[in-house]
Parts: sequence; structure tokens; C-alpha cells
Amino acid sequence: MRNFLILWLNCFKLIVSKFKGRRSKLMKQPTQQPEFRILLVEDDPGDVELIQILLTEQKSLAATLKSAPTLSEGIALVQEDHEIDVILLDLSLPDEYGLETFRQLHGEFPLLPIVVLTGNSDDQVAMQALSEGAQDYLIKGEFSGRLLVRSMQYAVERQRQRLEQQQQSQELSQTLEVLQATQAELVIENALLKKQGKLDEYQYQIGGSLPEDAPSYVVRGADRQLYEALQRGEFCYIFNTRQMGKSSLRVQTTKSLRAAGIVCGVLDISVLANRETSRERWYAGFLYLLAKNFGLTAKINIENWWQKHQFLDPVQRLGEFIETVLLPQKRGQLVIFLDEIDSVLSLDFPLDDFFRLLRNCYNQRAEKTEFRRLVFVFLGVTTPAQLIQDPIGTPFNVGQAIQLKGFQMHEAQPLLVGLKGKSSYPQLLLKKILTWTGGQPFLTQKICQMIRDCPTSIPRSQEAQWLENLIQTQVVENWESQDEPEHLRTIAHRLLHGEEDAVALLQIYQQIWQQGAVWVTCDSPQQRQLLLSGLVVQQQGKLKVSNPIYRSIFNLSWIERQLTQLS
Repeated sequence: MRNFLILWLNCFKLIVSKFKGRRSKLMKQPTQQPEFRILLVEDDPGDVELIQILLTEQKSLAATLKSAPTLSEGIALVQEDHEIDVILLDLSLPDEYGLETFRQLHGEFPLLPIVVLTGNSDDQVAMQALSEGAQDYLIKGEFSGRLLVRSMQYAVERQRQRLEQQQQSQELSQTLEVLQATQAELVIENALLKKQGKLDEYQYQIGGSLPEDAPSYVVRGADRQLYEALQRGEFCYIFNTRQMGKSSLRVQTTKSLRAAGIVCGVLDISVLANRETSRERWYAGFLYLLAKNFGLTAKINIENWWQKHQFLDPVQRLGEFIETVLLPQKRGQLVIFLDEIDSVLSLDFPLDDFFRLLRNCYNQRAEKTEFRRLVFVFLGVTTPAQLIQDPIGTPFNVGQAIQLKGFQMHEAQPLLVGLKGKSSYPQLLLKKILTWTGGQPFLTQKICQMIRDCPTSIPRSQEAQWLENLIQTQVVENWESQDEPEHLRTIAHRLLHGEEDAVALLQIYQQIWQQGAVWVTCDSPQQRQLLLSGLVVQQQGKLKVSNPIYRSIFNLSWIERQLTQLS
């Protein structure tokens, strides 16, 4: 008991000292004039010009002002520019009005400080916005440039302190939970040691599918969208570039579906991709994978069943197996994930009849209720147009496309765990990482792991410079030799040795690189290939380079060098 009391007292002292230490650091922190990146969401051009003039007059502040005339455009700008420090928000916009304007913006970006602008003295609305998370409010026509700057500076500082207080409160709660969990000295000591061990063992996942219990898995909007669509029984497809987290999404969704009592099967179609494989052997292999995934090989001799139904065409045999064997044997809802579906593009025979069969499984729901239990999910690096030419037989006009985007700041919070102890402001550090990577999952996890592996912490207030140096020296410079696991070389190979003309791809990419963005052309196979390489992304109808890392590596010199070699 005495040892338990000593342990409790030591933990309490540690908590108190941690709070005192942080408080003293805040008190001693020198005041600095930060460079502000400001977003003004305002539809009145006169008010935009006035605020620009007020900011220009404040010589002590270096500020960059972006503006958007609608709420939707403001949200899109913040999603593109992860460097925004503070938002000035007019509550009367063409696409939203009043408090709902603030609520939508704050809901999208809860970590960004927002200063509300109102055109009248409606203190009640302004106070309600403050109670819901706004940092300050200003009445138009009643503030000077000095007051505007001070309001923004205070807003940023209050938000920083709020986040730090939340972090401190969470750490205190976690520690107290450990102390309250048990009265036994040994159990408490083991719990503390176990908790510390987990933090020390925290690892980011660089490449490959993340395990079900991976602490660094980032839940995105696609997770909810896919899970809910499959619960409703909808066919889905996830077509995106490599190393964007498709397989990890599938692993996590499968776990959630199985917990809900849904039977899942995962078929890696790439094991069937062999140019020497005949059409019949491909269908036989697919049927075997299907039977094996659902535990039917112990009940049915698949080879005998296939031979017995030789009078049917291979695609008809597969359909017969699904209807007369799979569905009767497996009860409840069945979800079948077809991973690496793009591997069928390497076959010497078309598979339009295969996709027509899957579409037919969907069509039969109207007459045969058992088919309502069957759902297919397609995953791969491709497009519907590449897989099947027949628009009538394609399953993709009844399926739901799941958009898998890069990590957003509010989604990437699980990655903060591994950054603890490396920076005094881990939120700021994570924000800078996402700016460099554009939220690309592989790059984000890799850079986070690089930081975690560094033997020293990042000097206070030097996060941006330190991170830039790390990326330049360990990612950009001599990138071909440092590209492990392979990521950047895969992009280069897809551009230079893909199905499309490499020169045409490079010329379009050169245009994007030089102009910053180009409009999307719907029927351009070269643009589709660029998108599938991951080098560019589509935003608001335009193509742009995915992130600053790609832009630094696949730069103008690299483009010109490749064009010279190909000519």
C-alpha cells in the first residue's frame, strides 16, 4: 500500500510539473510578428478591397489575403491551401446566410480560427457564433486596420491555447483514468508500463495494407461512404492511384462489416493475370478463388463441379455456381471485394461478358430476392471505360463510385501520436506535413515516420524550416536512390512506360506544371493516365500537380530531360 501511495504521489507531481513547465514556457515565449495567410469569405467587392487596403497599411504585418465570394468556394480554397492561418467570414453570402454560414465552415475546419464579420450591430447573432466556436467578431465599418490585425492575431493565439489546453486536459484525464482503474499496486505499475510501451512502439505504415488494429490508420470520408453504401446493398467501385489506401480501406471496411454480421470475401484478381491463361482457365480460377474465400472447398469438389457443367460456357458456369451453390450455402448478406481488378487489362481476351454477368446479378434482384443479398466491390488502378466498352452491360452505371481523397487535417489527427515529443506544436507540424504531401497517404506516413526516427526534437518555432530541410535531403535530393519502399519510381515508370504515348503525357504534364492548372478534357486518355499515375489531381474541373514534393522532383528540368531522351 505504501508503494502504491508513493506511485500515486509521483504521478501527481509529474502532472503538476508538466503544467507548470508548459505555463512557464508560454509566459516566456517571445512575441513575434507572424506571417499571416488570411482567407476572406466575402461577396461584396468593395468590402474585399477595403480589407486589402487596411492590411496593406499595417506595415508591421506581412500578410497574404485570399478571397472567396461564396461559402462553397471558401471551403474549396481551404481544402486546397493547408497554410491558411485565419478566416474572416461574412455571415451574409449568396449560398448561405446567418449562423448557418459559420456552422458549416466551422464544422468543416474546426481547428481553424474564424473571425466573424457582420454588416450590422446584431450582437445576439455574433455572441451566438462566439459561443459555438468563433474566436471574435467585427462590425463592418467600425474597425480600423490596427483593430483588424489585433483581432486576427488574438484569434490565432486563442485557438492555439485552446488546442493546447485540450491536449493537456486529455493527457490529465488519461493519467487519472489509469490511477482510478485499480487499487492494486502491481496492476497500476503494469498498466503504466504497458501504456508507455505502446507509445514507444508506435509506428507509421509505409506502403502495403494497414492491419485492422493499426494505430496510424486515418479514417476518411470514404470510410463512412463505403460502409453505408454496402449496408444498403449497393455495388461500389474504388478506382484510384496506387498507394492511396484502397486496400487499407478494404481491410477496415471488412472488419466493420463482419462485426455487423455481414459475410465478406476478398478476391485478389491479380493472381489470375497471366497472358498464357485461357479464357476457360481464368473463369475456373475465379470460381475457385470465390469458393475458397467463402469456405466452400471443403464441402464441394470444385474440379468435379466444373467438369460436370462443361456443357455451359465458362461465364454461364460461374453464374450457375453463384446462384445454385454460393447463395444457398451462405446465408445473410454477402459482400465480395474484387481487388486489383485492373489486372484483367493484361489478359489476351476481353472480359465484357464477366462484367455483364455481375451486372446481371444486380438486375436479377427484381425477380429473385436472394440476389439482393449479393454485393460486389471493385478496387483498382483503372477507370470504368478501360475495363469494359459496352455501356449497356457495365455494372458501373448502377454502382456507386467511392472517392478516395488525400488526408485532410481534421482526419489526420491519429498521426499526431507518433509526433509527440518531436515538436512543441505537433498540430502545426502535422499541418506543414500535409501541405508538403497534399495529404497523399504513403508520403504522409513516410514523412511522419522519418520525423519519429529522428534522434532529436525539432527546435521551437522552426518547424517549417526544419521540415523543408528534411524533405529536401531525405526525399527530393537523389530521389531515385532514396525511394524505398518504391513510390516515386512507380509514378515515373507509369508516365514513361505506360499504355499511352509518353511524349504526349509529358507534354500535357509540362503544361500543367508551367501554368499551375489546365482544364479537364473528358475524352482525353492522356489526362486519365496522368490522373491514374497520381502525379496530378482534379480539383474544380482542373488538373494540377498533386503536391509540392512531386512538383519538386518531377520539375521542368526532369520533364525536358525525359522529352530529350524520348525524341
